[in-house]
Amino acid sequence: MANKEIPELTAASALEGDELVHVVQDGNSRKTTVDGIVDGAFRTTAMWSDVQVASASFKIFNAAGTPRALTFNTTALTADRAATWPDANVDLGDIVKAWVNFNGTGTLAVRSSKNILGVTDNGVGQYAPVFTSAAPHANYGVVGSCRIPASSGLAGASCTPFSTYSGSHSDVAPTTAGFVVKTYTQGANNQIDADFVMLMVIW
Repeated sequence: MANKEIPELTAASALEGDELVHVVQDGNSRKTTVDGIVDGAFRTTAMWSDVQVASASFKIFNAAGTPRALTFNTTALTADRAATWPDANVDLGDIVKAWVNFNGTGTLAVRSSKNILGVTDNGVGQYAPVFTSAAPHANYGVVGSCRIPASSGLAGASCTPFSTYSGSHSDVAPTTAGFVVKTYTQGANNQIDADFVMLMVIW
């Protein structure tokens, strides 16, 4: 094959990723693939400004160097949207500090959780989740929802954190170790065990 300048070469078709590419690394000629270049570029910290991405997804890498896909669903967008980041490092997997999904009827059973050591059953409709790792302060927020079994014949139930019931409703301040929550019927305002209790903690 005759030597040609780059402008003289025939244009390539769409790249598949496994094409060989010549690179110079540490002063030496090396070969790699198009995929190898992309992986290396996205593994390296880069500063982007006013970036336009033709595809709705691209690869990012976790701390172990394993590629993970990050996908943006833009099919429902009807106008330009802006995402604003705070002037700080953000760990997307660590915004919710603790959460739990448990069955509060019969023998209490935790279905799944994060940073929850366990949930104590304090009586009918009264529960006390305990953190695995203590909160840095007691001024966190708790979002909760619950469901009571249809067999109860009742319309629905409410879930209230930082509150308990023993003949009357009482406020119970949260602590760095955990908090209490009560579930009760709507309207009648009576304590009742819920078969689904879902709690999320943010601090």
